[in-house]
Amino acid sequence: MDNHLLKLAQNIPGDWKELAKFLGISDSKIKEIRLNNLTDVVWQAYMMLKHWWTSRHQAAQSWREELRKALCEIDRQDLAQDFTGDVLQTDT
Repeated sequence: MDNHLLKLAQNIPGDWKELAKFLGISDSKIKEIRLNNLTDVVWQAYMMLKHWWTSRHQAAQSWREELRKALCEIDRQDLAQDFTGDVLQTDT
């Protein structure tokens, strides 16, 4: 799953904080991620996605829909389409 998260992070460096809010990540966690990785925005995005992935409590099947909806909320339908159906397989 890490490769999928990193690939997505590379496509959302300017949008990661907004996406984080739609994924239910607290403002304090967003700030912590930003402060721990001041010079690398892609790494900030990756760490946010990694935090989201590891802190999820929903069924494994719903992660695609959750991520797709959040991407649509930030007007990134171009990326959201990658998370419909069974496009990605988890390797966890």
